[in-house]
Amino acid sequence: MADQEYLTQQEFKGRKELCDERFRRDNTRLRDTEEKLDKVATNLSQITEIIKRNTEGQEDHEKRLRAIELKGGKWLDKIIAVALGAAITAIITLVFTGKL
Repeated sequence: MADQEYLTQQEFKGRKELCDERFRRDNTRLRDTEEKLDKVATNLSQITEIIKRNTEGQEDHEKRLRAIELKGGKWLDKIIAVALGAAITAIITLVFTGKL
């Protein structure tokens, strides 16, 4: 027990005040950090929802573009069919009558 160090009441109060101040400072920092983490979690949740909506919107746009592209192809098919029909009719008329 020769290695024991005795403190005066003044030294004990000084050390206790230092420990109390560190505890308050650390506690404040922890509360601030928790608040910031809560904000980050909220923002992350909002960002996730925005990404989800954008993805759904993009899929909808892709479907609509495909439908528009198909309509364009159908119009082209109709134009080609009418042109072919007219050409074939003209050729048949030319063959049977010798005139157009």
